[in-house]
Amino acid sequence: EYCHNPLHGSSQKYHIPKNATVLFPFVLMQRIVTIFKDPDEFKPERWESADKKCRDACFTFSIGPRICPGQSLATATIYSTISRLLATYKFSVEKEGKLDNLFTLKYAGARLTPSRA
Repeated sequence: EYCHNPLHGSSQKYHIPKNATVLFPFVLMQRIVTIFKDPDEFKPERWESADKKCRDACFTFSIGPRICPGQSLATATIYSTISRLLATYKFSVEKEGKLDNLFTLKYAGARLTPSRA
């Protein structure tokens, strides 16, 4: 079978031998230029009006029979923690940091200063 490489709009084909082990870093799925405009830039606002194609390209907890069993707990914890932090504190950026993209796209060395809201 042949597989297309969608990263950076490439149409190059790759041969995947039968019984090959294929690993796919999920961060690459969110870097496809045909789906995400400026994928190397940190733009959280892109999710405010994300279309179906954009949402379908993001499956952080995997899909199918290997889906993360802790997905519901993780999602609930994130929502409750973030909402409580934002309701209790006001954050200001002390240091922006540098954009780092090893396994996840993040600002390394960034520092926020909290103060009571």
